[in-house]
Amino acid sequence: MRLPVPKTRDPFVNTPLLRIGPDRFWISSYNATSGCTGVLVGTDGVARTYRFPLPHAGFYSAVAEDDDTLWLCGDLSRIVRLRLSSGTWESYDTGADPGLVFQGMLRNQGKLLVVAFTGQTTDAVSFDIIERTARVHRDVTPQHYLRAGFGDVIAMETPETELLRWDPIADKLHPGDSAPEGAADRWRLLSERGWDALEKDLPEGVRWFTAHAERFYGAKTRADHAEVVCWDGTTSRELCRVPDADHLTLALTGDGGHLVAVTRYGEFHRYDAVTGAHELHRILDTGAVGTVDCLIRLDERTVLGTPFISQRFWTVDLATGHGTDHGRAAPGGGQITRTWYAGGTAYLAAYAGGELTAYDPTRPARFPDNPRVVAAPPDAMRPVASTAYGARLIYSATHPYGRLGCVLAWYDRDTGEWGHRDDPVPEQSIQSMCHVPGTALILAGTARHADMSSRDPSADPCLLVLLDADDLTVRASAPMPPDADHVTVHGRLDETGWLCELSDGRWFATQPSALETWEFLDLPRGMAVIATDRPGVYVVRDGDRVELWDLAAPARLDVLHTEPGVYRVVVQDRSVYLVTPGELVVLDGVL
Repeated sequence: MRLPVPKTRDPFVNTPLLRIGPDRFWISSYNATSGCTGVLVGTDGVARTYRFPLPHAGFYSAVAEDDDTLWLCGDLSRIVRLRLSSGTWESYDTGADPGLVFQGMLRNQGKLLVVAFTGQTTDAVSFDIIERTARVHRDVTPQHYLRAGFGDVIAMETPETELLRWDPIADKLHPGDSAPEGAADRWRLLSERGWDALEKDLPEGVRWFTAHAERFYGAKTRADHAEVVCWDGTTSRELCRVPDADHLTLALTGDGGHLVAVTRYGEFHRYDAVTGAHELHRILDTGAVGTVDCLIRLDERTVLGTPFISQRFWTVDLATGHGTDHGRAAPGGGQITRTWYAGGTAYLAAYAGGELTAYDPTRPARFPDNPRVVAAPPDAMRPVASTAYGARLIYSATHPYGRLGCVLAWYDRDTGEWGHRDDPVPEQSIQSMCHVPGTALILAGTARHADMSSRDPSADPCLLVLLDADDLTVRASAPMPPDADHVTVHGRLDETGWLCELSDGRWFATQPSALETWEFLDLPRGMAVIATDRPGVYVVRDGDRVELWDLAAPARLDVLHTEPGVYRVVVQDRSVYLVTPGELVVLDGVL
């Protein structure tokens, strides 16, 4: 069965709404499947859409050279020049290693500067916009994420903050000091006003994004909206509430008369910047097929999917092929990364707040009523592993960027109660877990690094651990080889043995009763395996081939798919689901 992956509203995230001239605004989405969508919109809501093919998934940084020319960057290895009037663009290779560039690209003396973490070091690229030449600066700071650029300063965050000074004439970067207290809440304001933004005694707990005359504007991000705050030098007040917005997606017109927003979902709003009165709403042309993170079958006719970083979910009717975008799946920004379907309810665990939501497919979808939040463990960020133990749904979520360790959370479907345990394995995160049938134990594997390698490991080595499924404490543990960054528990290999994989691709079998006893297996490195509910039987993806294997033998049982493009494989009950950039392939009953 083949069906199109449904379109959803493309996610406009991590990208500041950039004012170009007095009354035009630019923002762009992130989409690693369909490519980036850019929008230029006026205060009247009239918009032009720009589509960029892959590898241009997104441009978190943008600066204007003039009213018709933008420089865009989302990856350290390339910079794009866009003509707004014609829609033409050119991409320039920088010679740098790939790395995700966040907001804050700096333009000074006819040059651009961007900084990004490449997986090993944080590098910078300076680009001459006249000569179209680039220079790569290696290992410029231990911090990972670009946050702002103003004057000759680049602001970096995570694990600490640092202000780097750039001499564009000599093309040199100089290490700086930690950012002043409160600067992180004023990065956008600093980009606009420079150091003067630090002199104002602005209220705390607000992300300040712009100012006009003596009126300062900030935002408090809530579950599904932003509370816009206006401060006049003496008092602050709530001006308005903008749905699905944050401090990055808001801006003022040049005369300070209007507040505008292009929300996370590509909807335009305009407000009176003094009274807060809502004046205009437009739905922009920003639908696209997103990268599918999770997939679950709800019934004979319905499959539910969640696209990357849009915090939305969709369903598709397997009989008609019709897809429906159901809107928000969880609070905040991010996406659903773990799912369960039990008792007629879909359960969805969300990055970036670690919340668990419950969705009843028999009722209309309308967040926050359906889906609704049923668990919200503190200090949780990205759900990375999950299992079920009776009526309990159990999942592990990493701590926020720059922090080691994790949070284990549980939710009881029968009672509605939930709880959590913070840092059960100190300084390590549990990134794989499986309930051991017939016991109250969970076999799990840890990782030494923080989420996205945002802080260097402090614990050594990574571990196999047995968790108590009732109180989530560690009952036993076994150290892995010292060169292993993480260990993954994939599933059962036979009635007593479990299939595990080290970070270097080596496979081994172990038993919960003897964690320190391993048997290394002669299996190919680099293949992706997905467990079924039959011991030893796995769906294996190796390149473009999707096959069914008995890994205990080992022996191939069947070839399921050989066409290129599959990037996600999901196993549920007796069926296998394959996702390509535009298509959902359902292989019913193959298990």
